[in-house]
Amino acid sequence: MGETRRRLREFEAEGWLVKGFLARGERTLYWILKEALGEIGDLQFRRKFVLTPMDNLFLFLRQEIVSKFHSGYCYVVFDGPEMVAAFKARRRKHEFVVTEFQGEASARRIVDAWEEENELEVGEAVDRISDSEVMEWYHKMYGRGVAER
Repeated sequence: MGETRRRLREFEAEGWLVKGFLARGERTLYWILKEALGEIGDLQFRRKFVLTPMDNLFLFLRQEIVSKFHSGYCYVVFDGPEMVAAFKARRRKHEFVVTEFQGEASARRIVDAWEEENELEVGEAVDRISDSEVMEWYHKMYGRGVAER
């Protein structure tokens, strides 16, 4: 196996082969002859999706993502092959909170569709604590003493 990988890297360095995620639904890198790469470019790709930073494709595209959005760890919104937006987010209990959003307003609809498709609750970050968090904190801090009195 090591010999095979070494040969593939050599052929890639010589310009015979190129590698990439070439099969739909696969998370595996594939190699293709460089001459055949032009045929792939004629294919139409219209899918809209959100690329998570945990995806292998993110690692492959990291340099382009950093140059466009100036962030090495973010969610990237694609409209076909075009990167149209990026956002940073964090999980807060059952909800997914967007902290920074860069890009076109139309990309927000793609994020909304992704939210629905993945059964997430995506919200915007706000600089205040929600009522439910305040109540939860209050219950943890003062709830035990009240029951004992």
